[in-house]
Amino acid sequence: MAAGVQRANMEWSLPRKIALGVASALAALSVASYQTTRHFREINHRVAHTHEVLREIVALRAELKDAESSQLGYVLTGKESYLDAFGRAKLRIDAHLKDLLQLTEDDPDQEHRLSSLEPRIGDRLAQLQAAIETRRQGGFEAARRIVVSDEGKEARDTIRRLTREMERGETSALERRLEAAQEGGRSATIVLSLFTSLACVFMLLAYWLSRRAEEGRGRVVGVTEDVTERQVAEEALRESEKRYRLLFERSLAGVCLSEPDGRIVDCNKTFAQIFGYASAAELFGRSVWDLYFDASECEAMLTALQKTGSFSGLEFRAQRKDGGPIWLLGSVALIPNPSGAGQLTQATVIDISERKQAESVVRSLLRISERLNSTLDVDALIDSLVREAIDLVHAEGGCSGLRTSQGMACHKIFRKSEITPFEYCWPPGEGAPGWVLAHKTPYISNDVARESQLGREPYEQFAVRSLITTPILDSEGEVIGFFEIHNKKDGLAFTTSDQQTLFAVSQAASVAIQNAKAYCKVRQAEEGLRQLSGNLLRSQDDERRRIARELHDSTAQSLAALVINLTRLDESPAELGPGTRDLIADSLALAEQCARELRTLSYLLHPPLLDELGLGAALRQYVNGFAQRSGIRVDLNVPVGVGCLSQDVATTLFRLVQESLTNIHKHSGSQTAAVRLARRGERLTLEVKDEGRGIPSERLRVSDEQLAAFGVGITGMRERVRQLGGQLEIKSDRQGTTVTAILPFPEGQA
Repeated sequence: MAAGVQRANMEWSLPRKIALGVASALAALSVASYQTTRHFREINHRVAHTHEVLREIVALRAELKDAESSQLGYVLTGKESYLDAFGRAKLRIDAHLKDLLQLTEDDPDQEHRLSSLEPRIGDRLAQLQAAIETRRQGGFEAARRIVVSDEGKEARDTIRRLTREMERGETSALERRLEAAQEGGRSATIVLSLFTSLACVFMLLAYWLSRRAEEGRGRVVGVTEDVTERQVAEEALRESEKRYRLLFERSLAGVCLSEPDGRIVDCNKTFAQIFGYASAAELFGRSVWDLYFDASECEAMLTALQKTGSFSGLEFRAQRKDGGPIWLLGSVALIPNPSGAGQLTQATVIDISERKQAESVVRSLLRISERLNSTLDVDALIDSLVREAIDLVHAEGGCSGLRTSQGMACHKIFRKSEITPFEYCWPPGEGAPGWVLAHKTPYISNDVARESQLGREPYEQFAVRSLITTPILDSEGEVIGFFEIHNKKDGLAFTTSDQQTLFAVSQAASVAIQNAKAYCKVRQAEEGLRQLSGNLLRSQDDERRRIARELHDSTAQSLAALVINLTRLDESPAELGPGTRDLIADSLALAEQCARELRTLSYLLHPPLLDELGLGAALRQYVNGFAQRSGIRVDLNVPVGVGCLSQDVATTLFRLVQESLTNIHKHSGSQTAAVRLARRGERLTLEVKDEGRGIPSERLRVSDEQLAAFGVGITGMRERVRQLGGQLEIKSDRQGTTVTAILPFPEGQA
């Protein structure tokens, strides 16, 4: 017997090997759990870091737009409050740049982009500051010329390009990290499932051996050896069960065991917490298939499990106790049932809802910011805003509007896929829009019917159960509009997270709306200046016509009478001294010269043939006179079929030919010129071409300035054409210059 005991101590029996296997599997499971936890923490940290960089980029771009809006507001109004907003925007831009510098210090590519971005932002802010100083010292008109010249376009385009590249870089990094997280999740769940299954198998073997040992206890020979081995196996089994249970309960991943019919027989506390239950006992006896959010996903998973026996690394939606959706990353495998009846289903899951929510919010904010800033139409902008907000928080409908002198005005309401015209205005303090107008903070309610301060109209009309109303604030913190979201889908309640997400959307919308409104003001100012310029040109033409008529009908006739009198006096038979006759002859010559110059001046001011016989006759007369005076040969082609032209069109075309030929004579050095007028469809095309030395490129890029009188060259020509809704093109090189004017000419004018 001593020899038997010694042999038992020296050799590894089967129960001891099984116990060692259980211990090894549990140890490996512990290590795998630790490594998985550390891996996911690292991945989550990197994903959170990427989201933070993306948020900083979006915030930086928003602050830049805020600075531009504040500068534009000061240029338009001269109010010092806009300068305060501009200063705050500059400080926030500096803070965002510093944060980005710190966040991207481990990414050489992003560091390089940021090093290029910083000076460009500095240049852009300096340009904005220069316009502000010009407005302060030189007045509105001087600052307006700087704004409309768009001299900061290059810096703005470069900033946009670099920020887009940084976003794409972070988005690519985010996708790589998410792929790594998914791959790591698949690997982790496979490893956890494998070692958990091994531990279960070893435990089942140990259990089977202990049962076998009990059944054969009466037939055992060599009692000392068998009892010793059985005691060791039982002790190892108890220790293994204790370790497995401890690891099972403390696992950071949720683990669940269920019968073939889906009935849950065991789960750990983490699994219960993931699904919103206070304890694991609440889940015992429930069907695991009821936890899936989408029945089709449940069926697909069940089919895959029956076909392959296991799968891992799958992202899917599940349903919490309160009915809310959660995102899980998990693996499922079939394992032996200790009772011997069929197989158990073991599921290992990790909650990735926060990661999925963060990804969705960041991507949605980027997309919404892009869409909102792609239009300068305020009405289209707020419509797009409410649509995006509805989709973002999974709501059924909503509305939006801008602040007016009476309150918050709304013109339409969105209900699922329908748009209903709806004219309503909430005075300050009334309804949720009126409340946010008065308090400047969002309003959330999940039981509208019980809140008397909201009133009944229009909420009863559109069956509004719950809502989030979000104010849109300008750079000074004043409310400029609102958007309101109604009824979360599936009867769920709006959350504080939804409210925070929509407030972030409102910040992007604020910048876009302020830009659009500022653009409208600039367009209105430009339209006013254009109308003023058009009136000035028409007044000048009318005055030219009046002066030309006065010179022709009055002064020219007086000079003609003077010439006649001097001629009669010179031909008089009266005795006149030689000196007197010489004076009369000189006076007659001077009078005739004045008459000729007066006729030429009258014609240049306004050719009478333009009103009497039309543009063709006036151009032919002018071109003939120009050729005689300048020595330049002009080829004129004006077809008869052009038709009758309005006075404005005829005058504009005549002035364009007049200005172009004058420029050819003064500047080009060309000995020839060609004038072509043609009609193509509903367009009139005038082309004046020479073969001279060309126009310097810097003169072609001159910006529109205030027109003091006709004769300001290219700018005056452009303004005349623009007044008629046409366009002017000038192409010039060393072979000559071509001036082309295209004017609309509808059929009714012919």
